[in-house]
Amino acid sequence: QLQLQGTHILFIGNVLSSLHQVNTISINYMEGGKLLGDYLILQGLRNICALLPDFIDNAKERYLGLQVAFREKNLSIPSGNIDWYSHKQLQLLRTKKDTSFLLSFVRSRLTDCDAVFCYNDEIAYSLIKELTYAGISVPEQISVISFDNSYLCSISDPTIASVGLPFHE
Repeated sequence: QLQLQGTHILFIGNVLSSLHQVNTISINYMEGGKLLGDYLILQGLRNICALLPDFIDNAKERYLGLQVAFREKNLSIPSGNIDWYSHKQLQLLRTKKDTSFLLSFVRSRLTDCDAVFCYNDEIAYSLIKELTYAGISVPEQISVISFDNSYLCSISDPTIASVGLPFHE
């Protein structure tokens, strides 16, 4: 009805697919994933694992960008190297400091990986702690990269390599 009345509509983040000729401001999450993938390749890292939420759509876009970067160099990321965590697991991490899904990831997935592609800095920060507790040195034994470039990157020891998202712009 708003469109029929001539009202200009601007969506931030997402758009309703049923609407046409609507302006949208959004972040290219796939490009961010590709940037991180290119960074990993430049560092000589090839055996990548990913730790992503199964309940956030842009996680798939970020991972697709990583795959694009690897495909462009005729490299691949085995599907078995990706681990999806649930909303409940994230809530338990935030409220009860329950890191069991991270510990399981460290034990089951990281035996041959040289880098972990994390959904965001919060997960990367918590993962680095678990890796440290397990006696795995970051970045000497395994690199951890993520998205957001939040304050967690600077307080983490070691610091986290992270792609900043232009939310303010």
